[in-house]
Amino acid sequence: MPAASRHVERAIRAIATRSSGSAGSRALRLALPLLALAACSTQVNGSGSYGQVRYDGLPAVHGVRLDGKIGQMEVRVGVASAGSQSVVLSGDENIVHYYVKLAVTPDGILLANLDGVDSVTPTMPLRIDATVVAFDTVDVTANASVEVAGAAADTFHVAADERSTVKLAGSGGNILDATLEDGSRLDARSYPATGVQLDVSASDAVVTLATSVPVTGQASGTSELQVFGSVTGCSAIALTPPATCLPAP
Repeated sequence: MPAASRHVERAIRAIATRSSGSAGSRALRLALPLLALAACSTQVNGSGSYGQVRYDGLPAVHGVRLDGKIGQMEVRVGVASAGSQSVVLSGDENIVHYYVKLAVTPDGILLANLDGVDSVTPTMPLRIDATVVAFDTVDVTANASVEVAGAAADTFHVAADERSTVKLAGSGGNILDATLEDGSRLDARSYPATGVQLDVSASDAVVTLATSVPVTGQASGTSELQVFGSVTGCSAIALTPPATCLPAP
């Protein structure tokens, strides 16, 4: 049963419990249609009131995977000393307390998923503030959009599913390793990397990068690459037309 339905059901049972005899039965009969309506409700609007949830005691986190049903989310990364990790989810109070849930996979990826509904419409940004020892992975499923600030890793991995968007910013690192699917977007102009490895076999994928050395890997389909910071940025990537790569020093 969707979470919204569970809240309504508890309210209905409370009404019936406080009433007695025929009055209680009548109250329950009148309220049951509300439960049926709630059971069909799969979209929740943000309350407009700010709230946050701290996730204490999680296993060590080094990346995030965003469920496309959530839509858009911000991730702010800070550096923690060993044993002092902090993960906080913030946004509309009702959404962060009841409908967006965080969990950690065995390999240390923080999962952000919806619980009990198919979609949410926030009135304020959904945000994860993650203060962790290391953060090197972003994985977004279809139709999701994530903006990461404060990223820095020797090798940073990005996986963008169909029609998803990743915006990456931070002090950068040695290698940016990115795989994109159809219609996805990666904007890493604010993440300087000394090496970039791309795998873009997609239609209408768009990648913008900042690097001082040529990009390696391959691009095919109707994908578009734009490389800032190096006039030879496109010289080493294997392009299969109609894919294009344009240097923008």
